[in-house]
Amino acid sequence: MKKVITSLFIIAAWVGANAQWTPTTASEKTKKSSTDDVKYYKLDINQIRKELNNAQQAGKSSTPTIINVPTIDGKIERFAVYSLPVVEESFAKRYQLGSYTGVGIDDPSAYIRFSVAPNDFQSMLYRNGKYQFIEPTDRAQSVYRVFYKTKKTADGKAFECLTHDHYDIDKLESNRDFSKSVTDFSRTSDRKFRNYRLAVSVTGEYTQYFGGVPQAATAINATITRVNGVFEKDFAVHLTVQDLPQIIFTDPKTDPYDDASIGAKGTWNLQLQRTLTKEVGNDNYDIGHLFGRSGGGGNAGGIGNACRNPKDNNDKSSKGSGYTSPNVGGPEGDAFDIDFVAHELGHQLGANHTFAIRYEGTPVQVEPGSGSTIMGYAGITSADVQDHSDAYFNGASIQQVQNYITSQTCGTITNITNTPPVIDPLTNYSIPKGTPFVLTAKATDAEDNDRLTYTWEQADTMSQTVTTVVGDYKYGPKFRSLSPTTNPTRYFPKLSSVLEGKLVNEQEWEAVSNIARELNFNVTVRDNSPNVQEQQTATAKMKVTVTNDGPFSIINKKVFNNTITDITWDTAKTEAAPYNVANVKVDYSIDGGNTWTVLSESTPNDGGEKYDFKTLADDAVLYVRISAIDNIFYTVKKFSISKAVECDGSPVLDLNTSNITINEATVSWEGVVNADKYSLRYKKTSDTDWTTVEVNSTSHHLTNLEENVEYELGVASVCSGTVGTYAETTFQTKKLEYCPSESKNATDGHIINVTVTNHQGTKVSNDSQGKPYSDFTEEPEAYITLEKGSENNRIDVTKGWRANKYNEGVSAWIDFNRDGIFDDSEKILSSSPSKTNPAYRTFDVPNDAYTGNYPVRLRVILKYGETPKSGCETGFNYGEVEDYSVFIKENLAVNDVQAKAHQIVLYPNPATDVLNLSKASANATYEIYSTAGNLVQKGKVVDAKISITSLPQGVYIISVNDNGSSQKLKFIKKP
Repeated sequence: MKKVITSLFIIAAWVGANAQWTPTTASEKTKKSSTDDVKYYKLDINQIRKELNNAQQAGKSSTPTIINVPTIDGKIERFAVYSLPVVEESFAKRYQLGSYTGVGIDDPSAYIRFSVAPNDFQSMLYRNGKYQFIEPTDRAQSVYRVFYKTKKTADGKAFECLTHDHYDIDKLESNRDFSKSVTDFSRTSDRKFRNYRLAVSVTGEYTQYFGGVPQAATAINATITRVNGVFEKDFAVHLTVQDLPQIIFTDPKTDPYDDASIGAKGTWNLQLQRTLTKEVGNDNYDIGHLFGRSGGGGNAGGIGNACRNPKDNNDKSSKGSGYTSPNVGGPEGDAFDIDFVAHELGHQLGANHTFAIRYEGTPVQVEPGSGSTIMGYAGITSADVQDHSDAYFNGASIQQVQNYITSQTCGTITNITNTPPVIDPLTNYSIPKGTPFVLTAKATDAEDNDRLTYTWEQADTMSQTVTTVVGDYKYGPKFRSLSPTTNPTRYFPKLSSVLEGKLVNEQEWEAVSNIARELNFNVTVRDNSPNVQEQQTATAKMKVTVTNDGPFSIINKKVFNNTITDITWDTAKTEAAPYNVANVKVDYSIDGGNTWTVLSESTPNDGGEKYDFKTLADDAVLYVRISAIDNIFYTVKKFSISKAVECDGSPVLDLNTSNITINEATVSWEGVVNADKYSLRYKKTSDTDWTTVEVNSTSHHLTNLEENVEYELGVASVCSGTVGTYAETTFQTKKLEYCPSESKNATDGHIINVTVTNHQGTKVSNDSQGKPYSDFTEEPEAYITLEKGSENNRIDVTKGWRANKYNEGVSAWIDFNRDGIFDDSEKILSSSPSKTNPAYRTFDVPNDAYTGNYPVRLRVILKYGETPKSGCETGFNYGEVEDYSVFIKENLAVNDVQAKAHQIVLYPNPATDVLNLSKASANATYEIYSTAGNLVQKGKVVDAKISITSLPQGVYIISVNDNGSSQKLKFIKKP
């Protein structure tokens, strides 16, 4: 009987609790249309306040109070809550204010922070990477709405943060340049909980907007409750509003602050600081902040000013100088609380802006466009990632705040017994360009009841504005931040985008890199301890090197259900170093990527495998995925199931070339049922003879092609030993391209001469005028010749200045292997910033350097205040970049000379009018090609001479045919 009575009591309590919230609809007058997904409720505020009267203070030995809260999906859910005030006790009692924190009972992954007053309830609930809010729909607080983060209104720009970032000044003082820098964000919370005394003042307009001091106090309580919900989780920081009625102003005519149209533009900083110094005293608070009614501005006074007393009565950048005031709407709601107030208080705690829409010279501008975390500018720019900020800080911001607060001693600091998460060491990887990838972290936590969440974020600082994401950005962020989730894995880009074929998705602010570059990432792990006074974070970093190979991709266009299908893929050289992917996993999905069926758990990464799809219906949509084993990249391709044609000698269908480089190309075509094999032939368009190969699959990778040359190609099926009709196409190999590099200004410091002296003492000296970029690669008088394997070559770079001399750093690279990348091993000069002239160094030419018919690139970079670290730096403020062509010739041993004594020798080289050919017979003919592969002159060699008078200056390849043998030589035509 006792159990029955207890059960009936619980049911009655549950029904009564649910009755606190009654579903309703909103009138057109009170309805807020800024978001579509919304639920409306009436609330018995007295009943819920009664239940909360006995809520115990948050702490390890506390017993929770159970309350019920509606959620966006229409459910009423139970939460175990504790009292965690955000205002002083005397303040709370005077206005009957409460602030609470809790975790879900029905869903333990749900976390809630809410405030209560006699006529107000406002909450922020976090679950599954999304934030839900509850707010009253009008001043009467009669109807409450449950909604996701609001969307941007149509009223124009809502806010402007005027906080000055000091990094530009620091950079000039310390000769540091944060362009393209990657900050090491790896760290763990220091197991301390910090409680800061917050002095909140309000303008008379603010108080009047809410209808009086009690209502203004309610609004302050609601705002700081939400702010603390984020600060506690990300920083282990709690703000307590002090009971300071003398700075809660009620009349705009008598308050000490300018009208919002003036004050919000900057005068409030000093006015607030003076007010707090006079009315409160600098020893009686740790952070000061002003709330205004309008004006559309925010200014923290400075970056990292909490705890710092003003140095004098004119100091407007210390701890009591921050303010926030909206432009659109009132000073309330999730946008005001999270987007604006938390943003400015974040500045006061040491965080800079994270957006990349405007260069500010800080090391944390790591979010594309407006950004989406609190220190971004979401919703108020021309390059908005989304309408409003998500309620969390970027890992870069967490690092900055933790660095700052650990350097300060103000506030009340309590030791935390909870241990931070421990992240397993992350591995750096190399991946092909244009290829999606997946990052996964593994973390552990000593406390079993902590529910870890993960946030993967890119950590590359902008060097120029990033107003969209494209595939060829050499530096800066390409991937937006996404909300914390319990899943330790993030797909880059989202898997749904990859399934749609959108590897560069501007709408989602995610893009793979189509060029070689480094991508740096941080993962932030939050432990979400149920005791919010002990929440901790940990952050780790890793690097993804995107190479010039690739993309790694599936080649075949069709999958058949009437024959075995060759699934072929371009390995993009990933079977070798630096990728080292010996095997791949192959699986497929027929339900849009929801579930995947494994075809091969592990198969050699050799570019092809045969699979049977005969059970699939015609026109079925199939996704095939190939994933690297022991690496992070993968590829997906969408197919519509069809039937292959029979082998009858007809031309193959869908002949296609892809992944064309300077000397390679992949050929693919549609398979033919019962074909013995395939015959593939190719040749340069200018040639007459074909090269033919037999192929046993529906793709083939061509190698050793010539650069920037057009080729003809044909593929035929072989049916019962008979070669059918060739399907034909043409393609052209690419010309080697190098990454762009230039400065913004070459006036004050630049390069005036580059001299290269080879090991035999031959010099090439080139004078230049200061420009952000100078290209000498097509100027024969600046051509440099080196010998493979030679030692003690030397480069001298002479600096120039307009007037005053500055410390200039100089670096130079030669692309010895001619792969289009300036590798660290190819750096031949690295000179620290100085005024010394010239910058010089001796260097060796590797024994495996490229010695073909084309030049390699010498790049020289001069940069103010810093040694250039990359051959692809661009957008730096002061300096110059120069490019040169370098020809590397063979270093012949004695036996090599004897073996080649019969070969033709070309001289002089460079030449002006006539080329002389030794050992050429009277039957010799020649063809001269430009470096682009175009035939520009041909004829017969007469008296061992060839006239080149009609050729413009430049580099050429001459092919000499003599008595059945052919020899190609390179020469330079001088003016």
